[in-house]
Amino acid sequence: MKSIRTRYLIALMAFATNIFAQMPKTISYQGMVVDGTNQPVTGSHSVTVKLYDVPAGGAALHTETFTSDFNSGVFSVILGTQTSFSPSVTFDKLYWLGITLDGGAEMSPRTTLTGAPYAMMANAVSADAAVTKLNGLTGQVELEGANGTTVSKNGNTITISGGGGGAGVANINGQQGAITLQGSGGTTITNVGTTFTISSSGGGGTGIQGVQSTDGSIQISSPNGPTATLSLAPDAVKNANIDNNAVNTDEIAANAVTSVKIVDGSITTPKIFDGAVTLAKLNTAGASNGNVLTFTGGNIAWAAPSGGGIKSLPNGDGMITITNPNGPTATLNLTNSSITAAK
Repeated sequence: MKSIRTRYLIALMAFATNIFAQMPKTISYQGMVVDGTNQPVTGSHSVTVKLYDVPAGGAALHTETFTSDFNSGVFSVILGTQTSFSPSVTFDKLYWLGITLDGGAEMSPRTTLTGAPYAMMANAVSADAAVTKLNGLTGQVELEGANGTTVSKNGNTITISGGGGGAGVANINGQQGAITLQGSGGTTITNVGTTFTISSSGGGGTGIQGVQSTDGSIQISSPNGPTATLSLAPDAVKNANIDNNAVNTDEIAANAVTSVKIVDGSITTPKIFDGAVTLAKLNTAGASNGNVLTFTGGNIAWAAPSGGGIKSLPNGDGMITITNPNGPTATLNLTNSSITAAK
């Protein structure tokens, strides 16, 4: 099993700025490798160097493979000479190097990168350095205003001021410059000063202009108003349009159906189920014993039977009994010879 001993690490590359463009963007690395018997490795060998941002595990951020001559176990490589470092490798945090010899397993532990003269010089200068990059631009960058925007400088402070003194809307729906708002289809646009009012009369009509339904029902989405009235054309609702049991007592408000709303002849015998009209469904207010429902010319009311006499007296015991002795008067007219000795 081979192991590596780090001898020294120098020349950390500088960052990609024009101020330090003369600095090398490479890392010089030298180490010593011994075999399983602690003897230095000699000869020419393949050395793979990987850069990590974690001391163990993780994915390599940079990989380079070199063919290096080993002298008493010592080898030297310069990272960045065969493959440039990715811009994401910023060297603003700790990094570790992993070494693999002749395609074998990576040696452990990884080597921690330390500061180098160029990098320390970059830190010393950058504390007071000017801005070296702005919106992707490097070198000398000059700011200037347009369309009334001004750029002013006071010492190290740069002030950017918008033009026009804050007047008006500069952008509406991506449009700039002079913009005219106009209404169509009954929509009007008025303004008082900087306040614009957009109003619509609903296409020139009143009320609900159209009703679309996907489930065959009409629903009023705002029960609290405004009032929505549904007017049906004559003969709009027919028997074929009303499902069985669609209208029941729970769905009919009190006094909703009056005689005025029932067309003459609309309720016929076939439309009244057997037993549908019961005593509980008849108003007995004002009725007394013996009364019948009588048409009074404008209404139907409970009243005593009108004149015309007794039409018939069915009897099964040979006797005639007046069931209401308090009236009205019942008169029995007998034909001549109606009472015989046999009777």
